[in-house]
Amino acid sequence: MRIPAKHRNNTGIKSHKDRRVLEIWDSGYGIISLHIFANIYEAEAFIREAAMIEAIGLENLTNRCVGSYYGVSKNWRPRQRTDFGARLLKNAYIIFKHERCRPLFEHELGIRSTTKKPEMSDEEDYMSETFLSTMKDIKPGVSALPSQRRLLKLNARKETTEEEIRNLPKKADLEKQRREEALSKPVGAESKGFSLLAKMGYKPGMSLGKPREGSETGIKVPIPIEMKAGRSGLGHETHEKEQQQKRVELHFKKLEFQAKNQQWHILLKDYRKRKRDLTAQKQLIGDIIRSRKACQELDIRQGRDLPAESWFWPIYVNKKDEFDEESGIPLKAFKNNEDDLEELLTYRYANGNDAPPEENLNDLEEEELLSRLEAMTEYLRGRAITAMSRAYAKRS
Repeated sequence: MRIPAKHRNNTGIKSHKDRRVLEIWDSGYGIISLHIFANIYEAEAFIREAAMIEAIGLENLTNRCVGSYYGVSKNWRPRQRTDFGARLLKNAYIIFKHERCRPLFEHELGIRSTTKKPEMSDEEDYMSETFLSTMKDIKPGVSALPSQRRLLKLNARKETTEEEIRNLPKKADLEKQRREEALSKPVGAESKGFSLLAKMGYKPGMSLGKPREGSETGIKVPIPIEMKAGRSGLGHETHEKEQQQKRVELHFKKLEFQAKNQQWHILLKDYRKRKRDLTAQKQLIGDIIRSRKACQELDIRQGRDLPAESWFWPIYVNKKDEFDEESGIPLKAFKNNEDDLEELLTYRYANGNDAPPEENLNDLEEEELLSRLEAMTEYLRGRAITAMSRAYAKRS
């Protein structure tokens, strides 16, 4: 803790204009003060009473602190000047802390503070109105020291200058602005190029060259300057655009090929499905035909003239051979319509009884074919069980 010079005599410390108080310590037996002179060649350790040296066990304080007490100084050689201050402080702190000394504050040394503080008892609260009212006496403002005011002015001027420098336009922006202003102005008649064009018959407002893409006439204004933004060579950007266009075209061709290939796979899958369905339908029709023959044989053996259902027995088609009475030509020669030819057909069962028109099994749905096959299968099972029960009854 640093103590003002005007209060040093109150602690029993000798005043000196070149002396700095480094620390004030209380060992429990008395006050110890460590000093260092401004020339960094001398140091002192002061104790109020010499009798306390032996009591607190600091007989070798002079040698251990590399200093002296009671104003007796020890000179240091110039070659030790560089690291003396840091070494002295380090040794002093180690010794004082080892001897269990503690630093003292201003109110313990009897030093009057420049700030007026209210006298508070142990029972008063630090957040009370009495304590908080002292905060109003502290007025913020610029320090009264001229050096600090000058430093503040220099810092403010530096910040202003840096802000102005940051707001200045960059060189590239100025060049771009001037270039755009120059290019926006039309070519004057005083230019050499305009005079040459005028001699060849050019007049203001006419177009030059062949029609460009997206326009029916040639150019009427000079070709704009395109500034390079990258570090690539001349023509590199055009080459990159061409390569990119080729990559896009190849990508679209790939997508088209994948779409066609996918469509071909879909068609192949549908074809295979149709083939499987057709094979299953043919197998169903074959099972139905065999079941109808079995029903017919079983019913005829049991003396039935007609089936339980019209489609349980096979139906046969007979063609009528009718002739014209006058010419003797078959009537089917005069009938080209299918409906007319249908009238000449007759449908019969195997025993000669009339039957309804035969349905084409290939035109029926798969569900209808399955239902007919299941019905005939149940019918055959029932007839077989009945026949077996009758045969068993006869044997018994």
